[in-house]
Amino acid sequence: MLFRSLNGFCGSPYTLACYMVEGQASDDWHNVKLMLHQRPELLHRLLQTNARAVAALLNAQIEAGADVVMIFDTWGGGLSTAAYREFLLEYIQRVLSQLKRGAGAARIPAIVFTKGGSPWLERIAATGCDCVGLDWSTDLGDARRRIGARARGGDGRLARVLRSLRDPARRRTRVLARGRRCTQRGGDRERSHGPPLLVATRSDRTDARDQRRQSAPAGRAADR
Repeated sequence: MLFRSLNGFCGSPYTLACYMVEGQASDDWHNVKLMLHQRPELLHRLLQTNARAVAALLNAQIEAGADVVMIFDTWGGGLSTAAYREFLLEYIQRVLSQLKRGAGAARIPAIVFTKGGSPWLERIAATGCDCVGLDWSTDLGDARRRIGARARGGDGRLARVLRSLRDPARRRTRVLARGRRCTQRGGDRERSHGPPLLVATRSDRTDARDQRRQSAPAGRAADR
């Protein structure tokens, strides 16, 4: 049986604030960084509002049947370490603390990803998330050494996903999972955002997801 997952998704409170303050995409995010330094209390108020909104959206996605949820941070990688902790990680932790993820085998995993977040992998892993997303710039072997002790059980879930892939993708993903550098140009890791490669997960949720689908009402299952 082909394994498919329904993934919930939302931008981080800080990434949303970047677009709200600037009103559009930016090369340097001058206005939001100006606010960070000159009006930090105002940025904190905005981030508090965004954190509540992000948590509410992800909880709605969980209620609708998401198997996993992801907080995707695009612009935090351009912050200093102190600013990253104060204006980004603090609010990601608030979001995670508000999520209704359940418990045990039925717990919904939460992924946290920061583009360019390699300097803070340990801090990201300590937020309370279940998975840490990596972008193309992060060496997988280094990430495994740094936070591998928290990455128990990932191979079982990964193996089940791999069985649903065609052979070239399967071989390539095995190479990445072993922490080797991927030399193939033009592939997924060359994209600007990744995609994220998960290095921390729990192993006992796949069967619980399948059982939940089998017990779901026929109409809801059909929608998936």
